[in-house]
Amino acid sequence: MTWTLSDSGTTSALTLGTETVLATDTNNGTFVLEVDTSNMVAGDMLEARIYTITLSGGSLIQAWKGTWWGPQINNHKISLPVASDQSVKCTLKQIGGTITITSVTGTVPDQVIGTGQTTAATAIICPPGGAGFTSGTSTIVKMTSGAFNSSEIVWCTTSTNEFTMNAAPTGRTFPWKMLRV
Repeated sequence: MTWTLSDSGTTSALTLGTETVLATDTNNGTFVLEVDTSNMVAGDMLEARIYTITLSGGSLIQAWKGTWWGPQINNHKISLPVASDQSVKCTLKQIGGTITITSVTGTVPDQVIGTGQTTAATAIICPPGGAGFTSGTSTIVKMTSGAFNSSEIVWCTTSTNEFTMNAAPTGRTFPWKMLRV
């Protein structure tokens, strides 16, 4: 058996909280997804997913998922082989990253849920060193729904504990390929 390249590329900077489709293949075969996570830094969290269709006329459902947090010792990630005779789709979703904070009001607790006042996106906020971070601080966020806009005001519990982001969290780029046998 010889592996054949189905598709490959390098993602543009991912939008935190948004699933990005890498490739879809409708050939009959067994597939693996390979991702280079060399660009990951502290605070980053990445999910890779493979979806397949079980029976003709069905819809794509998740068949495999891998999740990685922070810098990796082994940067070359390879999924388990996934067989499909209908269709296969591979995706990446960066759900954690860092943002720079400006205009802090009150004390923002550690591990609090922050809600964007424009987008209603939510994230778990993890200031370095715990609660009470200050303007200009690089802060880790783990997106739980949606995606923040640039310079969006984020409330943490109430409007008395809020901050403004300098810019929307920016994801990383990842080289990848999907192989078929």
